[in-house]
Amino acid sequence: MIIDRIISLNLSDNDETSHLPVFFLSHGYTLDQFKYVQSLSLNSISSIGIINKIISQCRHLQHLTHLYIIKCYIYCDDKGKLLLMNNIWSISKLIYCYFDCFPSSNNAFIASTIISQSIEYLVMKNIKCDLNNLSYLFQCTPNLRRLHTTISCNSRQEELKNIFSSIISLKLIYLGSIDSMKYLFQNLKNLSSLTLETSGIYLNGYEWESFLTDALPQIKRFRFKMNFNFKHINNQEEEVDILINSFSTQYWIEIRQQYVQCDWISSATISDATIYTLPYAFEKFSYYDNTCSKSTCPNVVDFWSYDRVHTVKYVNNRLNLVKDSISFRGEFPNVYHLNLTFLFNNNILSVYPLLNQLTKLYISLNDQFDYSQLQHLLDRSAHLYSLGLSKLTNLRRELFQIRSTSIRRLELIEKNGSDSRFFNDKECIALVNSSLGRQCEVLVIDVENETVILDLTKNIVNLRTLITRCKNDRWNGKEFSSGFDELVLWLHDHLPSTCLINRDIKHPYDIRIWVDCKQQQDVH
Repeated sequence: MIIDRIISLNLSDNDETSHLPVFFLSHGYTLDQFKYVQSLSLNSISSIGIINKIISQCRHLQHLTHLYIIKCYIYCDDKGKLLLMNNIWSISKLIYCYFDCFPSSNNAFIASTIISQSIEYLVMKNIKCDLNNLSYLFQCTPNLRRLHTTISCNSRQEELKNIFSSIISLKLIYLGSIDSMKYLFQNLKNLSSLTLETSGIYLNGYEWESFLTDALPQIKRFRFKMNFNFKHINNQEEEVDILINSFSTQYWIEIRQQYVQCDWISSATISDATIYTLPYAFEKFSYYDNTCSKSTCPNVVDFWSYDRVHTVKYVNNRLNLVKDSISFRGEFPNVYHLNLTFLFNNNILSVYPLLNQLTKLYISLNDQFDYSQLQHLLDRSAHLYSLGLSKLTNLRRELFQIRSTSIRRLELIEKNGSDSRFFNDKECIALVNSSLGRQCEVLVIDVENETVILDLTKNIVNLRTLITRCKNDRWNGKEFSSGFDELVLWLHDHLPSTCLINRDIKHPYDIRIWVDCKQQQDVH
């Protein structure tokens, strides 16, 4: 049977695979039927009931070793969280677990009451854990060796119950005091690899040396990023020089053989700065047109390649386009997601000479935006799947002349809801007849009225999913039932019965329409 040949399974309820988990369960499938599955991914499922139902069916799968719960932002009480944790910790052969499943307003960790002897690698993205809960986590996962999480600790009453010897690798975002951080590391006696990001903590090179010597004498690999604010905004460069010099000692240069770099924004109003070890060890990186850098490395060219970075945000706020230049020096050969604001500069192409890995590009425009530069970027991005454009207040003809053979998703919407550009009938016709429109499969767009929605679903032949906000939507913001939703009811009456239509629970002004591609082929 084909079901016995499946070793990896991905169930997603995102924009592109709407209601897939519900369809999966409604057709009588259960996870325990997939006896040889080794890896299970649950993506963008917002129902705690569905997630718990699926995971509870995995308890006795003898080959399931990897579980990924990705962007499943669930609102639930502590009882619901505990049930989820217990279901995960009950999977008998689970070794690797990645979960990113709680929104920022409800992201406190609750440890399982079930003990798992099998889990060795745990990634908890966007989930905060204090020292008390960390103790319970270690107790219910006695063989845990590698942990990636966020720890928030501001209370002196928090403590670890025991010294935990199994942890050898820790990737940590730390929000708390220096004393509590030192206390934590002193209880991890076999920790040999630490990747650390801090905010609200300031230690110079001498203080980091003392900290590592006292709390982590056994550490072999130490990589850090310290986000801080200048004490005196008018003396930024002087403060940077003092900080950089403190990392130029024998301990850092000869014993640890590590260099650091400090980046800051040259501004009379912004005091933010970051110092980090080289090579840069984190997945996300942001910089501005006026970013300045200083390093302890005598030859900074050696570390210009930011190989580990997958997501980059670049902001250009300069008004003088003639003198515009990029002061930051670095290359990002493995960037997947690129976010650019007010792109004017031809030098941007030198920072991104190769974009073979790029799958998502998001650009915030202005009136002087040069579409030819965008075309140059697209020509270098052979695997680009998603293109997002915002600040489309003054729509120009060049937008509809952009070409790319790989793009299948278009986002033409303001993410924060302000300054929205509602496309009218003529603009949507131009989009439908454009190269990008003809090949578009997922479209995110604001429209003037509901008839534009009908035109888009009818005339974009490859469209699978339409996510839209309608200017004349009269929804009152209180009732989610389609029986009281005038726009949703109207769309049900005027679109084919094969379309699934609903409001997004997290973004209720967004209407999501999943279009049956076969139906569209029949129409055309």
